[in-house]
Amino acid sequence: MDIEDLLYALFVVKFPLWERLKNGPANGLLHTWNVVSNYSQATPTDSTITIATDTTTATADTGQYAQKQTSNIATLLEQRGVTFKEQFAVAQSGMTYNPETRELENGILRLKDLAQRLLFQGNMSQSTGTASNEFGAYNTAGFDGLRMICGGLGTYNASAVRVNQDLVNKTIVQSMNSVVARVMNNGGTTSLAVLSATADAALMDEQEGKQRVFGSGELIPGVPVTTVATAGGNIPLVPVPGLNAGGHYLRTSDSIDVEDILMLDESMITRRWLGSPDINVLELPAGISGALTRTYLIFTFFGLEVADGGLFQGKVRIPQTLS
Repeated sequence: MDIEDLLYALFVVKFPLWERLKNGPANGLLHTWNVVSNYSQATPTDSTITIATDTTTATADTGQYAQKQTSNIATLLEQRGVTFKEQFAVAQSGMTYNPETRELENGILRLKDLAQRLLFQGNMSQSTGTASNEFGAYNTAGFDGLRMICGGLGTYNASAVRVNQDLVNKTIVQSMNSVVARVMNNGGTTSLAVLSATADAALMDEQEGKQRVFGSGELIPGVPVTTVATAGGNIPLVPVPGLNAGGHYLRTSDSIDVEDILMLDESMITRRWLGSPDINVLELPAGISGALTRTYLIFTFFGLEVADGGLFQGKVRIPQTLS
C-alpha cells in the first residue's frame, strides 16, 4: 500500500472536515477571487418590482461585487526520521511495531494540528492580531481563518449584515438557531457547525432535562456525527479535538474569555491547493545528510477561499467557563 494513502487516511480520520470541504486548485501563490455581495444591482420593493409580459424588454442587471479577496497559500511542512540504529534495535528486540510508520503517524498528527489552527484562527492580514484577541496571532506565512472571517473583521466587514451571536440570555442551541435563521434571511444555508470537543460536551449537558433536539448523520462516509435541529434543518455538529484548534480570545465588548461555534455555509468555502489536494510524503535518500537516518518530508500547500466574504458564515461566541 502507498504510504501516502495510509497517512492521508489517518489525517482524514483525525480531521474529517479536511475531506468534507470542497477543494480546488489555487490560481497562484496568492489565490484571488471576487466577493459577491448581492445577486443584483437593483433593489426591488413591493411597489417597484416589475413582472414581465410577453413583450417586455429584459432589464439589464448584474451582480454586486464588494471587493477582491485574496488568500495566501501556506506551506505546511514536517520533517520526520528514524535512525538505522533504532530500526535494527526494534527488529532485533522482538517488538512488532514499525518505528518509521509510528514516526510518520506522529508527523501527520502534528500537520493536522497546524492545518486546523490555520483554517480556524489564521491571521495573515491584521498586524494587531494576537492569540488573545479575535483576529488571532499574526503570521504572514499563513492565511486568514474562519474565526476572523465569520467575525466580519478586517477586510471581511464589507457586508452590511454580520451574523454573530453572543451567548446572552439564550441557550447554546437557541443561539445557534438564531444564527441559522439570520443566515437564511441573508440568502445563505448553514450546513455545518464546527466546535471544540468541550463546547460540544457543554451543548450536550445543556440539553439534559430539556426537549431533545439531536439526531445523527454522517460527516463523510464512515464518520458518524450528531446533528442538531434548527430552522434550517438538521445541522451536523463537527467537534474538533484540541482546544488550541479553534482557540479562545477575549471578547471585545466585555473582555470575557470566549470560544467560537462556527456556523458555516459550506457551498461558499473552498480549500485551495497547489500541486495536490492531498498530503504528500517525500523520502530523502538515506545518509544524504551524513547521518545514518531515513528521513521523510511531509507537506501540503493550501489556502482558504470564502466566496461570500463571510455574509453567509456565522458564529456563536460562548464563554470558556461553559466548556
